[in-house]
Amino acid sequence: MKRKVLLAMAGADEGEVLRDSLSGPFEIVTITSPKEIPPRLDEIDCLLLDHKFSDLWGMDFMTGVLARSYLPVLVLTPPDNSRCAIDAIKAGAYNYIVKFGAFHELLNVSISEAINKFSQIEQMRQTIISLKERIVELEQGFGQTAKPQGSVDEVRFEPQKKSTIINEIAIRLKQGEINLPSIPEINVKFRQLVDAGAGYREIADLLKQDVAISSKLISVSNSAMYRGMSENKNLEQCIARLGMQTIQQYVNVISNRSLYTVREKKYLPFIERLWQHSLACAYASQTTVHLLGMKSENDPFTLGLFHDLGKLVLLQILAELEMKGSVPGQIGEEEFLNTVQANHCQFGSVLLKRWNFSDIYTVIALHHHAPGEVDNIPDDLLIVHFANSLVNEVGYRFMPDRAPPLMSAESSRRLGVK
Repeated sequence: MKRKVLLAMAGADEGEVLRDSLSGPFEIVTITSPKEIPPRLDEIDCLLLDHKFSDLWGMDFMTGVLARSYLPVLVLTPPDNSRCAIDAIKAGAYNYIVKFGAFHELLNVSISEAINKFSQIEQMRQTIISLKERIVELEQGFGQTAKPQGSVDEVRFEPQKKSTIINEIAIRLKQGEINLPSIPEINVKFRQLVDAGAGYREIADLLKQDVAISSKLISVSNSAMYRGMSENKNLEQCIARLGMQTIQQYVNVISNRSLYTVREKKYLPFIERLWQHSLACAYASQTTVHLLGMKSENDPFTLGLFHDLGKLVLLQILAELEMKGSVPGQIGEEEFLNTVQANHCQFGSVLLKRWNFSDIYTVIALHHHAPGEVDNIPDDLLIVHFANSLVNEVGYRFMPDRAPPLMSAESSRRLGVK
């Protein structure tokens, strides 16, 4: 079945030439005016847009298309105006082709590449979206029901105060008046056993101490995804069937879920949204490694799960400050969001170091928004950065502002996902 390309070109004669050139490998739909936009954009695999299509180089038309559909856009730009190409990329185009010389010969290859790359991204997007059911299942396994992702605006805050909350946090941390969360004990013991090369029986003996973890693992091992010819009835059989990596992921998820609590009710929607984001990023990191055929010495799932730990710490500290009356009145929404966004990377890095996690965890916590700050960027950092961008784009975001376009993410370029 041929892929469908929307050719947007004002000049009928030039459009006919391009149509004839591309009609072999592709099904071409031609329009000569922005008013002719097809009603079923979801059936289009690629948009080939000429810079003469509108007075604004077609950028206004492209913006409208991208607001309605997720597809790659290739812009045909003039040879004497680099600004057109720059504006096209900034507006969301996948790439541009300069109309110079035998540029027609590049079109088939360029369009095929754009469609294939976007198909990879769409596969990842759909995988992350499908994880919602698995997240709900996990929440139910904890004895809770996953809450819908409401708007952050539903939480009411008092007007922003002029004081800087982070200064108050720093002072009280130095005075020992704020307690940082501790890593769940079972995580520590589990890591120690794994590092020591312990067998299934020793690990099973440890996990039996946590009813929630042991019951969930047996349930998962007997699910349709993992169940073999016979039913697993004990943890040793469960560990053998699921494998150590999967066991570690469930231990991390179930034990760390208990950390995502706060006593101040107005912060509960943020805590729930942060948990959803962290869990989605964990699955996205694992899926990215699998789909790109990459190898990692570290578990990408766990790297993704802990990348935003600093936000959890700050949420709990801010709630504690309000509850104790350490700040006058209530913390304003703007100051709250600015404080969390500006400081969570450093807080997360410090806490993971205190928990004795390896350096790659602290690096990811500190630089997952800006991997370019690191010399010789580790692949694990690129993976989590890409996964974080991906889950933000499909709706699992913590901050209410719009996530940056996935295709403009530095990690997508470095990982070869363009």
